[in-house]
Amino acid sequence: MRGFSLAFLFFYLTVNVQALQAQSISIKGVVIASDDYQPLAGVTVQLKSLGKRTVTDTMGRYSLTVTPTDAAKDVLLFTYVGFSKLETKINNRTNINVQLQRNVDGLQEVVVTNSYSRPKRKEEVVGSIVTLSDKDLQANRPIETLDKLLEGLAAGVQVQPNTELGTPVRINIRGQNSLSSLSLSNDAAQLTTSTQPLFVVDGVPILEPQRGDIPSLITNQQLLNPLASINPDDIESISILKDAAATSIYGNNASNGVIIITTKKGRAGRTKVNFGYNAGQSRSINRIKWLSGPEYYTLLYEMYINEGRSPFDAERLAGSRDINTNWFELTNRVANFQNADFDISGGNENTTFRFSASYLQQQAIQLGNDYNRVNLNLRVDHKLSKRLSATINFAPSFLTKNGLNAYSSVPIAPNVPVFNADGSYYAFSNLGVPNPIAILNQNVNQHEGGALNGNLRLDYKLFDNLTISTSIGTNSSVNKQNVFFSPRNATGSPSNGRAIIYDRQDFSWISFTQVNYVPKFKNQLHKLDMVGGFEARHQSAKLLTGQGTGFTYYRLNELSNAATRNAASSININRTTSFYGQAGYSFADKYFVTLSSRLDAASVFGASVNSTVNSAIGGGWVLSKESFFPKWKAITSARIRASYGTTGNSRIGSYEARGLYTFNNEGYNGNASSALRSAPNPNLGWERSYKTNLGLDITLAKRFTITLDVYQNIVDDAISSINVPAENGFTSVLANIAKMRNRGWDAAINAQILTGAFTWNSTLNVGNNRSTILSVKNDFQRYSSTQAATVLRTGVSTTAIWGFQFAGVDPQTGYEMYVDDGKVVRADSLDRSIANGVYLGDRLPKAQGGFINNFSYKGFTLTVNILYSFGGKFLMDYNLENNGRNLQNSNMSVNLLDRWQRTGDITDMPRLRLIGNPLVPASSKYIFNDDYLKLSNISLAYVLPAQWLKKLKNNRITVFGNVTNIAYIYFDKSPAGRNGIREYKFRFPEAQTWTAGLRWSM
Repeated sequence: MRGFSLAFLFFYLTVNVQALQAQSISIKGVVIASDDYQPLAGVTVQLKSLGKRTVTDTMGRYSLTVTPTDAAKDVLLFTYVGFSKLETKINNRTNINVQLQRNVDGLQEVVVTNSYSRPKRKEEVVGSIVTLSDKDLQANRPIETLDKLLEGLAAGVQVQPNTELGTPVRINIRGQNSLSSLSLSNDAAQLTTSTQPLFVVDGVPILEPQRGDIPSLITNQQLLNPLASINPDDIESISILKDAAATSIYGNNASNGVIIITTKKGRAGRTKVNFGYNAGQSRSINRIKWLSGPEYYTLLYEMYINEGRSPFDAERLAGSRDINTNWFELTNRVANFQNADFDISGGNENTTFRFSASYLQQQAIQLGNDYNRVNLNLRVDHKLSKRLSATINFAPSFLTKNGLNAYSSVPIAPNVPVFNADGSYYAFSNLGVPNPIAILNQNVNQHEGGALNGNLRLDYKLFDNLTISTSIGTNSSVNKQNVFFSPRNATGSPSNGRAIIYDRQDFSWISFTQVNYVPKFKNQLHKLDMVGGFEARHQSAKLLTGQGTGFTYYRLNELSNAATRNAASSININRTTSFYGQAGYSFADKYFVTLSSRLDAASVFGASVNSTVNSAIGGGWVLSKESFFPKWKAITSARIRASYGTTGNSRIGSYEARGLYTFNNEGYNGNASSALRSAPNPNLGWERSYKTNLGLDITLAKRFTITLDVYQNIVDDAISSINVPAENGFTSVLANIAKMRNRGWDAAINAQILTGAFTWNSTLNVGNNRSTILSVKNDFQRYSSTQAATVLRTGVSTTAIWGFQFAGVDPQTGYEMYVDDGKVVRADSLDRSIANGVYLGDRLPKAQGGFINNFSYKGFTLTVNILYSFGGKFLMDYNLENNGRNLQNSNMSVNLLDRWQRTGDITDMPRLRLIGNPLVPASSKYIFNDDYLKLSNISLAYVLPAQWLKKLKNNRITVFGNVTNIAYIYFDKSPAGRNGIREYKFRFPEAQTWTAGLRWSM
């Protein structure tokens, strides 16, 4: 009986379970973004009435079991941070695929505020921060370093393009916050403080090498871009920190703003694999128009006649009238580009991982210049226990770069041949310049290097609301540059060959230990988030150079084979220790206050002034949550922000405050001796920035967000070199001598213009900045008599152009005329002392920004980037025209064809003279209005339909194409057949690049 009862019970349960199963329905589907059709991982899918929920996996898939009743009547609710929630009736459907639209209510967006605390909702952030996602960065563009990706993407961020591969790009956030000029090249930068923002990658600062850390004996070394070690495809987001409330916690290096880079990490779930490949070609645009061989001969002949030479002598000296060598075409090419990347990620609840590898091969359009890079990146997040977790980042990179300068700064005469009759390279004995084709085939300028970015972080949750964290990270690089000037051409023949080796090793480590405390209040309207810690940083640069001359055979060009050898070396070390803290308080999610403070002690300054404290306070008020706020549908949310605080700048080189000596054998009778190389200044201290910011964030009709910030930055104790009497043993010394002000505004509008099957999202950003030097100690003034045309003078902008007012060419004599003390004088009568110059304009535009548009329709996405700039001035390189001076040695612009030839000619080009046309490089004649629109990038992508990939389960393939640097519209038009700003803007032309590729996700 008992056995029968058990059998009956088993039968009863089985039947009922089967019946219950028959009454359950499984709903499955995929969730993707409506604008780019990318799958969304982590979306919450909830049965609205019962609260039953699940989340999507890494491919955007979900599965939820419901009853038949629920399937008929209930609603599925989809929610995801940064996207609008979506509700849809089930209606007995078993497969429900949805598209979520990005939420334009920016206050709910999660942003990275710094590398010390947790990411926060934007409404909690009181500082001025712009966050760019990987989608915003459009990392599949053919760009070798991530800093070039930022151009036009954020308001108030100015990116100065650099057409040379692998070299640093100049970035200014809200203007120039030190005295060294934005217009100066990397090689010409003054030994003052850095103007560049602080880059922080996964908590580790990436500091650019300082010119002050290069000894005077080491010359011609090229500094590579430290950001080249980061693969743009590995970036998850970039946060740009602008004001004191956002940057103050970084203290001594935050004066120029902070750019935080967060790399991608693995997610729990199915292992995901991505592979991408794209390739393309580049060609030059906006080329300078040079004189042809016959034109050059005509002008040169005329010049010699003007100097009183006989026709016979003029014809002989002018050279060939038949040869027409186009040196630009011979030294340039259609350049190839290819990039491949691979990543694999996944994990479980305890461990997640992501590994990526990429390879970039890029040629410059200038022959002899190319760039190759390999990037690896590994990140592992692991829960060692319930309370202890660890994160490991390990990202090595390797690169090679060739950088021959075959097309020198002074173009070569077009009426000389490339080869002699016997096939050897023609030597320009009368021009004083080498044959560029010989340089390409006989000289060497090669970089080999590598970098390592990495860190280890441990987080221990001592209590539920208190976490102790410690981290140690490194940013290190090596760069070996081999240079050889062959004895077979003019670059090396005077010394029978010259070889140079530069070996630079940069090493830095940073470590911090901190406590995060988030107390719990009974009244949940109160929220408090605090962090405090200690940080130590070490940075060193070791440099070694060897040089040799006199080689018996050009192929045996190792230094050991040189007849004469010498060497120089240097080691530079600086350290910083810091204590920092930050507290954020909020009430009712309406009122927010953040306090930050940081104490820094840096070895780069004098002993009595080597420490400082920087602090900031910021507040935010969400007006739209107040009961008195009008309940207008037009305004979804509104918030105001305000902040004030200080930051510092200590990036001046390791020993600029100390007197440095150089040692040699130039003492009496050849004995060793020492001499003071740089002047000591034990009082050299911090630059201090006092920053004020007022901000407004508004969301309109749930489709438009507007962000507006007004700011002022006062920089006190700005550092520059000043002249001192020579009897001190030196002629200049670095000192805190000036006070300057940056003020302006920046704004951004994000709009969902069209929604539905066809979407159109648009972003317009604009920035305005004006700078003024408020005071200089002892009324000191400094002028640049070179092409830079810069000035340090009270009341003048830090980016001002300083020089002489051009008054045209005298129709009677053909001489250039200038304004001197209110009078028009000939150039040879002009007082050309630079102190006699005048303000000619400002390089900094009055408005600059970008207009980014994204369109999508049925798997297609189209991105169009437009950049613009208005109100700035551009000073061209006078060597391109040079008033005909030195015409006998170099080619020049076709504008010289408009030279003065006879009495009554109206032109801006003087009479051609061998001598007698004085050099006035900083002249209004060479200034153009730098107003332009630039069609910067067009990208088109298409996600292949799933039905095409049925045999490839769980696969996704996207094909795409890109065009960069498509077209410029300059409002200062170039004369027909002549050069203007379009051609003169870049000394070496920009490259227009076309690429195509695919991305395969599995």
